Amino acid sequence: MKSINFTSGLSTKIFLGFTLGMLFGLVMPEWGVAIKPLGDAFIRAIQMLIIPIVFFSVAAGIANMGDVGRLKRVGGKTLLIYTLMTIMAGAWGWGLPMYCSPE
Repeated sequence: MKSINFTSGLSTKIFLGFTLGMLFGLVMPEWGVAIKPLGDAFIRAIQMLIIPIVFFSVAAGIANMGDVGRLKRVGGKTLLIYTLMTIMAGAWGWGLPMYCSPE
């Protein structure tokens, strides 16, 4: 089993940024209000990029697959997993309120 190295660059930087952001927000909350528009613009820019990146990644993967039989197998498995997850989500969405009804 491969162990996770938490001292590697990215995870350490993310944790450090998260911790410093929390401390900075606790010590100087008025600065958080002042830079909120920058944070909102950053989040919107990331959301704007997600759909094209996912689409072109999937398209490139399909184009590089080559074998049509392999593409059918992968596509069939993907469709099956998507259908099963949709059924499970529907069952949870219907069953949980029935079980936990506020009566």
